[in-house]
Amino acid sequence: MPEKKREEIYFYLDLTKNFIKRKDLSKLIENFITKRNEINKEVDYGLLFFDDQGSPIFINQKQISKEIIELLEEKWDSHSETKSYFEKGLFYILSDITGNIRKQSKVFRIIILSDTPSRLSEDYQRILFDIVSKVKYFPTFIEIIRLSKEEKRFFRDEVKLNILVSDTNGVIFQVKNKKELKSIFNQLINPRGIENTFIDKKDQIEISNEDLLFYSNLAKSLKEPQKKEDLICYLCNQEICPICLDVYDLPQICEDCGEVFHNCCILDYSIDNNIGIPFIFRCPQCGSLLKFKKEDLKPSKRKKKENYDTFSLSKKLSEKKINLPKVNIPEPIDFHEYNLQNQENENNSQGDYEDEKLIRIGGFFGKTYKVVKKENKLIYRKLEKDINDNQ
Repeated sequence: MPEKKREEIYFYLDLTKNFIKRKDLSKLIENFITKRNEINKEVDYGLLFFDDQGSPIFINQKQISKEIIELLEEKWDSHSETKSYFEKGLFYILSDITGNIRKQSKVFRIIILSDTPSRLSEDYQRILFDIVSKVKYFPTFIEIIRLSKEEKRFFRDEVKLNILVSDTNGVIFQVKNKKELKSIFNQLINPRGIENTFIDKKDQIEISNEDLLFYSNLAKSLKEPQKKEDLICYLCNQEICPICLDVYDLPQICEDCGEVFHNCCILDYSIDNNIGIPFIFRCPQCGSLLKFKKEDLKPSKRKKKENYDTFSLSKKLSEKKINLPKVNIPEPIDFHEYNLQNQENENNSQGDYEDEKLIRIGGFFGKTYKVVKKENKLIYRKLEKDINDNQ
């Protein structure tokens, strides 16, 4: 049976018309949470709407419906009935998701009920889409339910919102009565399918420098612990690193959970547990985003085809089985088919190698990535034929 994934589902009520009464909203949300918890108990829920002054009324990380329904019943009479806050609310939830991404691996879903066209300006739209393009890989789904009793079902913002939801593998539903709304809510109870990016995806990532900086800023570096004695590595369960046998290899600490890791051990772990970017990964204990320093990866210019600077790390820990939690990583960005032989033929000239670097993680049994600078993007390619195959 597949492992249940931790989820967070947000209900965003951007409703200005009297299409649906408060008690019907309460029943829909309560029924959704009850049935969804029968499928997966590892789900947190949130609720957002705005009052008539434009202030957010928000609750999140609740696993049962009680507090959410109580807030809805207590505050709904003050909700805005004159103005839509569609964009403001979406920004608010995306900001909350960004904070959660740093702390824990989850699948995020935003279910928006809207009965008023969005007034996205071009500048606002660009900023909103930029944020969505970053958080969608963790992953985040956006689904919009448009409520309208009119025969005319097409809102003027439909094209923009279709781009928004399609970018997050979501859907826009058109609803004209309570029966249809109930049917859509029942459809949304089913979990979203998530691909395993470690297995199903190709071995090339294209990412802009801006996005790379965003992900890097979300992650924390391991720190030197204040206590220096009797530190036991979480991964190898030993005081001295079994890979390098260096008595001066002081384990580094994850500030969020307090677990410590030898540098070699955590490098080895990151080979198969990064988020799609080789030097960013989740803590195997608490799930916080962590990163290596650039110098830990030891990149080197490629001057000749045979000249590689690699890590001198030993075999991965295999003598003792370590049960680590599954890490939900984002879908690698903009994958393409990559044929190493064709790429070598295209890169025969000396100039082609000027902006190429090779980084290797995990020693002889590790993996080699080629980093190519292309315009303003960095392209990470995991080599199909490893350098050790020729040795």
